[in-house]
Amino acid sequence: MIRRKLFPALALGILLLGSCKDEKATVKPATPATPVPTSDLYFVAKIDGADFMVEALKNNYGSGAGSSSGNSSGPWVEEQSLLLMNTVNQHVSGVLFVKTFANKPDVCSQIETMVKPGVYPFGKTVKGTGTPAKDGIVIVHTDANGKYWTSDFGTGDQTGSTFEVVEHIANNDGFSQRITKARFNCKLYDGQGNSKTLTNGEIRSRSVQCGHL
Repeated sequence: MIRRKLFPALALGILLLGSCKDEKATVKPATPATPVPTSDLYFVAKIDGADFMVEALKNNYGSGAGSSSGNSSGPWVEEQSLLLMNTVNQHVSGVLFVKTFANKPDVCSQIETMVKPGVYPFGKTVKGTGTPAKDGIVIVHTDANGKYWTSDFGTGDQTGSTFEVVEHIANNDGFSQRITKARFNCKLYDGQGNSKTLTNGEIRSRSVQCGHL
C-alpha cells in the first residue's frame, strides 16, 4: 500500500526564500516561464493556450515538498513531490518523482538520488491493484473548477513531451532538503477521456523530503 504523507512544508510552507543562483542547463525542453513570476517559488504554464500561474505567498498558495511510499508486494515505490498548494481549497499544481527501489530506503542519500539536474522520462504512480508504478515524473494540476488532471491518467500518452530539472540547490529553511526548478511540456488527462495541452511549464519549489524515513 502506498502511504501518502503531507509535511508541514507542503501544507504550510509559505516562507519566501532569498534569491538563489541558477544552474545552466545544456538542454532546454521548454522556454522560460510566461507569465513571469515575481515570487521565488511558483508554478507557471500555458494550458490549452491560456496563461496559468500560482506563486508562493500569494492567494493562499505555498510551496512544499512531500513524500509518499510503500508497496503492496515486491519492490518499494517512493514518490517525491514538488508542489504549489492552496492551503484553503487544496488545489495543487506540481511534479511527482516516482522511483522503484529493491528495498525500502533508510537514509536520505537514497532519496536524494531521485531528484537531480537532467532530463527525465514521464512515469506513472500506483493506482490500485494491477496498475504498477513506472519510474519517471508525473505532472499534476487542479484547474479553476477543482478538477484534477495528471500526465498519467487515462492513456497517459506523452509522445513528444519533455521534462528537465535545470536547477537543484540546497535549501536551509528547514522545510526540505532542496530547492528545485524544472521546465516541461506535456499532455494532461482527467481520466474521463479529456485532455489538455501544457506548454512552457516551469516550477520552482521546495523539494526532497526525508522526514518519513
